[in-house]
Amino acid sequence: VVGALPVVTSLPVATFPDSGGVTLAPVVCAQWRPEQGGTASHPDILVGDRVPAAARSVPLAQADGDGPAVDSVAVPPGRSVFVRS
Repeated sequence: VVGALPVVTSLPVATFPDSGGVTLAPVVCAQWRPEQGGTASHPDILVGDRVPAAARSVPLAQADGDGPAVDSVAVPPGRSVFVRS
């Protein structure tokens, strides 16, 4: 069935958006929620336009602004994490 389709050498994409459903400068936050009883946890991935107001973040040496590297880490008081990126 696929072999019966016509072959094209160009696609009319002039009316398509430059990016689809993507925030140009997103903030991605990962958090782990412990289950009741403390035997397991579940990760959550949150995407927004800015860092949550309550978060006190520490800038990382690899920070590159709008680039692909992780720029900062926020850890709630009384918690610890091993961050590797």
